Amino acid sequence: GNVTLTLQPGTQTYVVGDTFAVDVMLNTAGRAISGVAMRLVFPYNASNPIIDVVDADPAVSGIQIQSTAGTLDASFATNVNLAQGQPSGQMFIDFSATTSTTDGYTNTSGQKIATITFKAKKTGVISIEHDPTRSLVTDKTTSLDVLQTIPTYELSVVDDTQKPTVTITAGPDNNATLGA
Repeated sequence: GNVTLTLQPGTQTYVVGDTFAVDVMLNTAGRAISGVAMRLVFPYNASNPIIDVVDADPAVSGIQIQSTAGTLDASFATNVNLAQGQPSGQMFIDFSATTSTTDGYTNTSGQKIATITFKAKKTGVISIEHDPTRSLVTDKTTSLDVLQTIPTYELSVVDDTQKPTVTITAGPDNNATLGA
């Protein structure tokens, strides 16, 4: 089977102001692995971003995403880094997890290894892609990269045009009217 990293839920539309979570799912397809590394990249304008990453742990220096790899295998040690990239105009999210067990880690269906929380800041369409030179899953036996693909994650941010405007007025005869 194919070893995959995917982002869930799939393609979505959000409203400006929404906070939403994207889960990073790992499927080793029954293959024992010793580690996983992922770099996600998306367009980013610091002064006027479409989306921002929400800090999962404000008590820790820097912006954190939530790692759940340790709940899959207590031996997983994780590292997370988030930075505006060079060339400018990109945001990088780096995540890695390694296990020191002799058997490695294995599963046969997608398991959540991390959650990234975003805030929709302005309207637009954005693609979150993986950097194939920085995304890999290491086979426990051969130490080779066995990662097949990380599909591009597309999201749209729209204005909240569905929100009704409600006005309440009181007439001279104290009869209230409601208009929507």
